[in-house]
Amino acid sequence: MVHTIKQSKPWDEQTLEERAADMNRYIDELKALDEFMEKQKAEQKAEQKAPPREAEIVEFRADRVLSEVELIARQAALDAAWERKLQADRERGAEEAGRYGQFAHRRPQDPDWPGRRY
Repeated sequence: MVHTIKQSKPWDEQTLEERAADMNRYIDELKALDEFMEKQKAEQKAEQKAPPREAEIVEFRADRVLSEVELIARQAALDAAWERKLQADRERGAEEAGRYGQFAHRRPQDPDWPGRRY
């Protein structure tokens, strides 16, 4: 974007005070533009930020030494929770690929991967 100084009269006809006033007005306009752009960036960043996912809490009693069977049961519960998380990630990835697949550059083998040598 090109921004020009709105001068009260041509530059060569201005006094130093008039030039300084024009430059100060220009600087104020640039500051206001910078503030506006920072506000816009902050709003866009806030909109793009995804809300945190709820964590799944797997509870166990740890007040005593666990037997082998209890340890196996605990590990099975953790594995099941992990598999649910992985499945949710796969589903979310498939959903995103469906929405953005035509625009995404996911790997170097894609024909439209930036930097691919033909």
